[in-house]
Amino acid sequence: VEEVLDFSVNLLRECVPSYELKIEDTSKIGTWHFNQLIFDLAKYPQSFSGSLAQDLLDYMIYTVKKATPPPKHRRRNKKKKQSASSSLSPKQPIIPKPNVETINGVLKAWMVNKNNQSDVARRAEAVLAKLAIWQSEGILWGVSADTVSYNTCINCWKDSGIPGAAQRATDILRLMEDESTIVNPDVVSYATCVGAWADCAAHDPSAGRNAEEILMRMYERSKDAEGAEGEDAVAPRPTTRCFNAVLLAYANGRQSGGGKRALELLRFMERLNAEGYE
Repeated sequence: VEEVLDFSVNLLRECVPSYELKIEDTSKIGTWHFNQLIFDLAKYPQSFSGSLAQDLLDYMIYTVKKATPPPKHRRRNKKKKQSASSSLSPKQPIIPKPNVETINGVLKAWMVNKNNQSDVARRAEAVLAKLAIWQSEGILWGVSADTVSYNTCINCWKDSGIPGAAQRATDILRLMEDESTIVNPDVVSYATCVGAWADCAAHDPSAGRNAEEILMRMYERSKDAEGAEGEDAVAPRPTTRCFNAVLLAYANGRQSGGGKRALELLRFMERLNAEGYE
């Protein structure tokens, strides 16, 4: 574990000479140290930030797998531990088990990688796909993607600029909206997704309409959540940023009647303001 961490730190230090990762006791290297390095790879973007962060995550998974006995041996090992509880046993190594911060750090490291943006979006989404597999295998039981995880993937697709990126970002947003998903979208989720449609509006005549559909869905969800309690009350209201992104989608697009629709949307925004809707 120490050798892997040292190698990665030295690799980053070659590009950022002043970089240091504080390790007071090498015998206690764990999840925090790996997470810190992964986030630092995003903080100091390099061409290898995403791939190295991914390698560190994969290594952490390897250590967890290595330390986890096969199911058929777990009961037998448990009995052995109980019978030997009164005897001294060697100190168990600390396993750097990934948590949601690890996942988000890797996603961010991919996001800041400006080389081959189309590949970055797919690799970022692949991290969540791998997480689902690790969950089903019991390797990362209890570790789930959160809103930040999904938002980062949406942002990667938005920045990719490849055909179909806005639609893929929308698909991820719909997954967050689905009742079967425990992750709720926030203002950033919607604003980034709408922004993705604004970015491709010059090439996609349906961009303005799709962006407005997302905005109105956000508005309806926020209205339905009024007076609700618990998780049902988690539905963000459209912000000025969201409205502006839809207006930009219409401005950048070539959709017939886009100007008229943008004006109607602006009046709708003014009416909501007059009603005290912030």
